[in-house]
Amino acid sequence: MKISTSQQGNPANRKIDPRFEAALEAIDRQHFINCENGSLVAGESIPTTEVLKQIFSVLTLPNHPRVLHVGAGLGYPCAVLAKIASKVVGIEKVASLADAAMDKLSQLQLKNVIVLHGEGEEGSAQFSPFDIIMVTTPGLKTLSTLLHQLAPGGQLVCVERTESTLLKLVKYVQDEQQKIHRIEQGLVSFDNKSDQTLIELGIVNREILNEAKIRAKANNSLIIDEVRQLINVDDLAL
Repeated sequence: MKISTSQQGNPANRKIDPRFEAALEAIDRQHFINCENGSLVAGESIPTTEVLKQIFSVLTLPNHPRVLHVGAGLGYPCAVLAKIASKVVGIEKVASLADAAMDKLSQLQLKNVIVLHGEGEEGSAQFSPFDIIMVTTPGLKTLSTLLHQLAPGGQLVCVERTESTLLKLVKYVQDEQQKIHRIEQGLVSFDNKSDQTLIELGIVNREILNEAKIRAKANNSLIIDEVRQLINVDDLAL
């Protein structure tokens, strides 16, 4: 599969489709933070509203799209997407998170969304093709299968690792000739403002978080990865 690459500016300065704005306003992120099992929730499993706005800003929103979200976590982005999509399929590699996400989504009575336990690289052939594929985990080894699950004119937006602890936002677009165009959209940070999510859940205290930041800078790694090492949690989703 041939892929051409180009670059655009920082997504933080772009406007998003008003339908995305309305969807974000309709879903309370706190609903997903309030989890009985706090060990299921940390940092990147619940992206901030600002991060979602940056991701949405690079998407062209068709009417009633079919959407795949890889790295569903506890389902917050899936819930937002369900407000503008005809169907949303989430993929989450941690079974306990996938189950908890479905509970959270059922509580909101969202009928057009499902979260499946599975490997992100595999996507969901059963429900494809998708107009939009959103990948919010940087750990995928390949996007090949996901790109083949795009509908004609479909868009895949993902985060990719860089040399720093920041992530690069990248958009892939399939044109009518089924050629894939890769567009680098600038840097995006999944670290929550004021680091409140990790602390407010009682998962870490300020001292552990500060130590994780020091290690992340020294190791050129993600803060959440260092937190996992410091508190010895193996089942913490990114």
